[in-house]
Amino acid sequence: MAAAVIEVGKRLIEAQKLVPHGEWGDYVTRSCGFSQRTAQAYMQLAANEANAQTFADLPISKALALLSVPESEREDFAAEVGAESLSVRELEDEIRKANAEIEKRQLTIDQLIGAAEEKAAAEENALKAEREQAEAMRTELSRVRNEADAARAQAGDAVKRANAVQE
Repeated sequence: MAAAVIEVGKRLIEAQKLVPHGEWGDYVTRSCGFSQRTAQAYMQLAANEANAQTFADLPISKALALLSVPESEREDFAAEVGAESLSVRELEDEIRKANAEIEKRQLTIDQLIGAAEEKAAAEENALKAEREQAEAMRTELSRVRNEADAARAQAGDAVKRANAVQE
């Protein structure tokens, strides 16, 4: 059923390009005998020609309902839920369920991403603290080495003085 509507939609798309700006609504009402909203629906179906086969055997209302499903998933979704055998209301319910499931999954993904980002931030902070501790230890080691060098020099001087006194 929708195949004829898709063809009408294609022609409406072409006609819209030729009608002066601001006159489309009047043109549709005068020339087509249906509302601008109906024309928009037909044009939407035509613009989604990639799914023409999915829409071809469906009533217009079902084809329009399927437009709310992402294009890349539309054909599989229609086949999976058996769009041809469902009423429009049942199809819309299936679409709502699918969208709710997608939102739920997205929420889970967002939560996982949030947890991973928190973990990464905590690990980054721990790494920063370890770097700071390592730097403090290097500074302390350098200080201790300097003190040891100074003590060795003093000990060497003391040994020289002691040797000089013994002689």
